[in-house]
Amino acid sequence: TQLGTGPKQAPANYMLGTAAYLTQTWRSNDFTIDPPSVANAAEWVEAMNDILPDFEINTPKRVAAFLAQCGHESGGFSVLKENLNYSAKGLMGTFKKYFPTEDLAKQYERKPEMIANRVYASRMGNGAEASGDGYKFRGRGYIQLTGKDNYSLFDATVPESIIAQPDLVATKYPLASAAFFFKRNNLWAICDRGSSPDVVTAVTKRVNGGTIGLADRQKLKANATNGNSKISFGSKKKGKAKRAYSKYEQKPKKYKGQGR
Repeated sequence: TQLGTGPKQAPANYMLGTAAYLTQTWRSNDFTIDPPSVANAAEWVEAMNDILPDFEINTPKRVAAFLAQCGHESGGFSVLKENLNYSAKGLMGTFKKYFPTEDLAKQYERKPEMIANRVYASRMGNGAEASGDGYKFRGRGYIQLTGKDNYSLFDATVPESIIAQPDLVATKYPLASAAFFFKRNNLWAICDRGSSPDVVTAVTKRVNGGTIGLADRQKLKANATNGNSKISFGSKKKGKAKRAYSKYEQKPKKYKGQGR
């Protein structure tokens, strides 16, 4: 079955959280806003209901893990492009490997494009620093999809050329790109093990490459796991008109390439 076609077959009433839950309880250690900052949270929930099952995000454990990681990576579903506006001190603290001296860090501080091109050069499918791939394929979307390899893989699932228009990951597919990343990297094998600190740590390492923000991710996972409201995945009425996802998430009628 191609992604986005046909009625959903997932059982009803998997816990995802209500609009009230999304707008009121996403309080974390690292931010104090009410994410996601949307005018119609119910519509945002509907978009998740329709999109997430296509990527096998279809159990409470998986939904909770997904929301927790995305919530942290995107600053509460509000930051859709990676912020690389670092000071010299910040560069030496966060990217010590690439900025071992203050003199070098000073040359790059507050220059996001230069910073991205250096720290993401020659890895994740990117070319050398001079290629500009690091900045072109910097983190975007709710999971901060990063690197030409990941963009190329996601490109195969949507009608547009993501390689030619990488900003679409942030402007049109922030949710789908994050769900794609989880499925592509088989994170469900970890998520299905439960909600223990060890499980959250293991998922975080796969998403982040380390354990940055681990305490916050654990708190968000607990919030998602403890949500006490349930809504169903997909439409129970066959032939129901496509939902309008507005600015929160636009889902194409047909996906190409690696659709399920």
